[in-house]
Amino acid sequence: MRRTMRGYQYVAAAAIAITGLTVNRSQAFVPVEDDSNWGQSSSRLQGDYGLTTNESCVRTPFQAPSVAGFDPATDQLLVAGDVADAVGSGVMHFLPDGTVSVNVVGTELEINQVSAGDIPVSVGVTYACEGTYALQSGGQITVSFPSCKVSSKQPGVTVTVGPLDLGGFVARDRGTMNLSEVNGALETVAVAVGGSVVQQRQRICVASFGLSEIRSPHSK
Repeated sequence: MRRTMRGYQYVAAAAIAITGLTVNRSQAFVPVEDDSNWGQSSSRLQGDYGLTTNESCVRTPFQAPSVAGFDPATDQLLVAGDVADAVGSGVMHFLPDGTVSVNVVGTELEINQVSAGDIPVSVGVTYACEGTYALQSGGQITVSFPSCKVSSKQPGVTVTVGPLDLGGFVARDRGTMNLSEVNGALETVAVAVGGSVVQQRQRICVASFGLSEIRSPHSK
């Protein structure tokens, strides 16, 4: 009986040794992901990313440029507003010097325009923006567009909106990216004629952007 127990002890000890060896060997082959160099060796992007976006905004009516639509301290509406949703698609272009541009074509839906005779949808609305980006450790990215040009069907009329500040993450292989507008910043839509702003509206928006790389500097 003692001999049998002693045999079990030898088998158990051998099993523990084998198990320990297996664990150590498997641990030796586990890749360790270190993203501490993201903000150093990977601080720049270059290429084109196709994007889709969803946006929802609370907007004030157009007023004289000197009239505020929101209280800038509390975000309280000072006049009655409306809600508009939008979807769009386009291309965002990144350069290694830290600049970025985007062109988007979208469709807007005014939720409050639901009475007979109303036209709730606006199609073919285009946005063209130029700004800067910063890629940080961990794949975090911020994108800032101080102002965007919005399409206008009236000759001599210029429409701008801004600022748009976005944040999100870039995939480690740089193939995809997600961005969001979630800071609740106050934006201004300005209408100018001959270079002079004649009316404006203010808005607060939330938005999400999904991006996929469609053209890189190495593409043929």
